[in-house]
Formats: sequence, C-alpha cells, structure tokens
Amino acid sequence: GIATKSSIISIAVDMGPNMLNNVADGVQYIFEKAAQLDMPASVSASVGSYSGSHDGTDLPAQLINQLIAAQSGRSMAAAAGNAGNVLLHLGYDVEADSAYSWFRYEPTIQRVYYELWSKKSNFNNVWFSLGADKGQPTFTKRAATDYYNVLVDFDLTNGLDSLRDTLYADGNLLGVYTIFVNPYNDSTYQIAISIRTDSTSYLWRLTTKGSGYFDCWAHPQYTGTSNIVKPTQLPSVAVYPDVARYRAQDYSQNLVSSFQCSDHVITVANYVNRNAFQNHYGTVTSSSDTVGARFPTSSVGPTRDNRIKPDISAPGATTLAPGQLSTLAVMIANNDPKVAEGGMHNSNGGTSMAAPVVGGIAALYLQKNPDAPWYQIKDAIKLSAIQDQFTGTVLPDTKWGYGKIDAFGMLITDIIYGCDDTTALNYDSTTTVAVSDSCLYDFLVTQSSNSDGFVLYPNPSERTVYIVFKSQQQNALVVTDVTGRRVYTARLPLSENVLKLDVSHWQRGIYSVSIFQNGKRVRTSKLVKL
Repeated sequence: GIATKSSIISIAVDMGPNMLNNVADGVQYIFEKAAQLDMPASVSASVGSYSGSHDGTDLPAQLINQLIAAQSGRSMAAAAGNAGNVLLHLGYDVEADSAYSWFRYEPTIQRVYYELWSKKSNFNNVWFSLGADKGQPTFTKRAATDYYNVLVDFDLTNGLDSLRDTLYADGNLLGVYTIFVNPYNDSTYQIAISIRTDSTSYLWRLTTKGSGYFDCWAHPQYTGTSNIVKPTQLPSVAVYPDVARYRAQDYSQNLVSSFQCSDHVITVANYVNRNAFQNHYGTVTSSSDTVGARFPTSSVGPTRDNRIKPDISAPGATTLAPGQLSTLAVMIANNDPKVAEGGMHNSNGGTSMAAPVVGGIAALYLQKNPDAPWYQIKDAIKLSAIQDQFTGTVLPDTKWGYGKIDAFGMLITDIIYGCDDTTALNYDSTTTVAVSDSCLYDFLVTQSSNSDGFVLYPNPSERTVYIVFKSQQQNALVVTDVTGRRVYTARLPLSENVLKLDVSHWQRGIYSVSIFQNGKRVRTSKLVKL
C-alpha cells in the first residue's frame, strides 16, 4: 500500500443513530494519540451518511473542522460516496406556476417521509401543498391541502415549529400529516414532512409555487426516506397532461453529507485502476471497465451551498487488499471470483478504497513536511493534480475535483505561506487579505530556490495574486487557461520585482503562468483561481 511505514490507529465506528458523532470522536481520539506521540496524523474515513444538510455545517463536521485546524500536521481524507448513478437528489427553481413531485409510501418506516433543505432567502417566498393521488392506471387526484409558507404558517421565534392536520376526500380519511420547520442555522431551513397514510398505494404529491429553490435527498436505501416516482414510472403527457409540470430527481449532488462537504476535509472520487486480475482458481477475473475512466458509482457534487466537491480523484474501482481469513475461507469455498491469486487477498471497489490512497499520500507529505497545516496539504494535492483525456481540462469540476492525484507531483510541490509582518497576512481556505508588497517580496524571494524564477502568492487565490520575480532578465509573462487561451500578458522587466494581478473576474479553475526569455519559455507554474 501507501506510506507502508506508518503507525496505524484503527477505529471501529458504531453505525447506529449516533454514527456521525462516533466518527468525530474517532477523529479526536486519533489526533490526541498522535499529539501524545509528537507525530503528525493523516486520517482516512470511508464512512458517511447521505442524509443531512450537505454543506458541512452539522455539529460533527464542525467538530472535525476544529480538530483538523487545531494544530499543524493534521489531515483528513474521506470517501465521496457511491451514489453517482443513483437518482437521489431533487432540486429545482420554484416558479409562479405550480410544479410537483410524487413521493411513495415507504414500508420500512411505515409512512411517507422526506426532508427539504434550503437557504432561508431561497424558501421564504415558496408556497407548498401536500396531496394524495391515485397511481396507475388512472392517476387521479384525490385531495390536496391549502398552500403553506414558512413565514406565514409557522412561528419560528423560538426555533422549531410544526403543524399537524388531516387530509380527507369525500369524507374518507386519506392521511395524517405533520410538517416540521427547523431554522437549522442562521441561513438554512430544514423542512421535514411525515405522513401516516390510510392507503399504501397513494402517491403523495408535493406541490410548490412562488419563487425560490430547495434540495431534497430521498431514497429508501441511501437516506431511509420515501422514494420519489422515477421518470420511467410516469404516465405520458397524452395520458396525463398534468405530468408536464412534474419535477424528477437527477444524478447531481449525490455526495454523502456531513464532513465530506467540509473545506477542511479532502473528499475523494473514484476512477478505474484495473479491469482484470489473476484469481485464486487459475483464471482471470475481468470486467468491461475502462482503465483510467471515472467509475460510474463515484458520487458527484457540488455541495448544497455550491462549492466544488469532490476535491480529487484516486484509483479505487478494483482494489486488491488483504482479506479477513474467515471471510476468505467462505469465499474460496464458494468459488468467489473476487478472491485473488494465493487466497489471501480479495477485490473490492468504490470511493471507500480511493480515500485511503489519498490518506496515505497525505501521510507521505507529512513525513516530508510534518508541520504542514491542513490547507497546505490540500493545496499541494490540487496544484499537482493530473489532467488527462478522461478528466478533461475544464477543472475543477463536480466529478473529478481538480483531477487525478499525483503522489510524486504533490511531494515536490513547494507551497510557501507567511510573512514576517504577521499582521499583514490572514490566510484561510476561502479568503485572502492584502499583503504588504515589501513584506511579501522580502519573504518569498529569499525562499525561492530558482534564481531566475518567480513565486505566486497567495496560491490558490480568490481576488489578488502577487507575482514576485527574483530576476529581471525575463522578457514577458503570459497566463493561459486550461484551453490554452491567453487571459493575461505583461512585458518584462518591471520597474519593481512585484506584479499585483487582479483575478477576481476570472473563472474558477487552473491557469498556467509562464515567463519567457528571448522568446523561449523558461518556467511555468500553476495558479488556482478559487
């Protein structure tokens, strides 16, 4: 494997209702033990939940963030999830004309249940109604509630509020419904809808109108909630004209929630590393997977608040690893083709196998740079990421992140943060505060190992980049985007050795910054625009 000389702390997580809290406790245990041993620590987590806010603001995620940022030498990688080919997410712009979706009764929880998530500003003008309809073959409306609005019908002065009512049709009880509205935090609503229905065959309609946007993750297997009627299960417009206003689920935003949606955590996607291996029975186990391609189940982003996730991709679709002896014995007895040659390993795949690859590479980086803070490790991964025919060049995106991880490239990527004038500098993952030119030059130029080179700071950047030249012998500087199109040029030498570049209007992504001398490119560096 990777980082083979690492000391390993293995945490078993109770997967019950407190699973996320248990993960946070496990992360805390690892970091505390590492601190006692005066060692850096790289955590890999292949566990998560598809339920929740999908923005990294839940309490376990906040605790994990604090633990990672508490001191240098800490990193965490986590699996993005394996729902990339699942219709899991529902989200759409609410319009003045009503639109709707149908939710099914879920027998495992004996009710209809789902949750809506939205920014408060995106839901205050949304009106929503619940209704019960007959399904195939008639698709007939039975009854519907009045329209509700969170500001009009709920008192959120003291936090959570709810209402409970019944729905009748022609004197017959159709169901008892409860609507919970939770001001989840200062900016977010969580709306939970629970229906005890008289008939398990009804399709329960959620109808919206007004203006705004919301997200919903609904699937019995992945979220333990009701299923939404899929597009292939709908009547045609000719049979049921109302279906033209139906809003179906999509294949986007199917990441696991909680800490995987945190900027502090390196969230890992999965691509195909191999499609064949020699098995225990003297034959070859193979698949039709294309080596190098993204594995279809690898979950995609973005987060609910529209940040790029996953961060990076790693090999994990067909991973051979040591197996548990008792499990291997059963697999061998049943001629399972997943058992590898020698009978001591078996294959498995998913983002749960890709995440430890990144966790191991982060451990190697910490071996070289034991005092590196979390954002330096993450920036080194992003800046060294590989682009190829499978990832494309328009990165970062919500499938690959910044590309494929490059272990060696990461280890030789030098990132310098800091300034002697500490009051002039404040860096975090999303904000850059202006830095004194003289302070920046004095610090960075003396750190540069390339006598005819230049240094970019801060990198990544959201607004301003300082380009510090150690030599004035260059003739030109050229910045190109991932397609090779020039976005900026400057004639050199400059009157000063520092060029201040405003990138606030540039598109997010990776740019190449090159300097030329006598018409020849003498050095190129990557610049990441956040």
